Amino acid sequence: MRKNGLLAAGVLLLLLAAIACSKSSDSDIPDTSGNLQVFQMVPGDDQFDVVLDTTTIGSNLGYGDHTDGYQSFRAQKYSLWVYAAGNHATALLGGELNLRNGKQFSAFLTLDHTNTLRLLVTEDDNTPSPSGNARIRVVDLCDPYVRPEGSNNDQVLPLDFYLDYKDSTSVPMFRSVTYGAVRAAEIMPRSYELDINWQDSSKVLQTVPLQVDSGRVYTLITTGDVLGDTFKMWQFENK
Repeated sequence: MRKNGLLAAGVLLLLLAAIACSKSSDSDIPDTSGNLQVFQMVPGDDQFDVVLDTTTIGSNLGYGDHTDGYQSFRAQKYSLWVYAAGNHATALLGGELNLRNGKQFSAFLTLDHTNTLRLLVTEDDNTPSPSGNARIRVVDLCDPYVRPEGSNNDQVLPLDFYLDYKDSTSVPMFRSVTYGAVRAAEIMPRSYELDINWQDSSKVLQTVPLQVDSGRVYTLITTGDVLGDTFKMWQFENK
């Protein structure tokens, strides 16, 4: 009996040691996180709720609303759902989102040219310019299409973005922009006029003022009809 007692005590000590080692190793596992912000860019009066798995990260988001900067979540795969505000019975849109460790993401809720609700997700590079310039990127959510004369089919209308456009000798900052995100460019910190033209054309469709400051990172979002009065450009500082 005594031998059995000693054996049991030895097993107990081994178990306690294993538990202690397990606790120590758990504490050594680093916490990982990714960051997400959401922009509601659907023109009109509709409002939406955005849910990450079971966590509501944006409520009653109207046109031009966004979450309060980036929100941090454990780095893993999630389901991202969009609902009509206050009605979570049936999702209007959803999909899988992989929030990777140390990365920042933006989700843009928008309508395409067919009036279909879409969710565009971008990975964001918010590294400030080491030279003190400003960094900007354009997210074109206009999704413009035109129907050439004599054709029965609509064709996508790429856009060129200029700073202080003068004439056909001007060089676009971003060329041939279509629906989606464009990588950031560095520009001198000051005031500009941002001109949006047809691709490779001197025809200016829209002109909007742009002020950028040293060391800041900006996202410019275009919405509405670039050929009409509903066009709008939104400027956000990435923080």
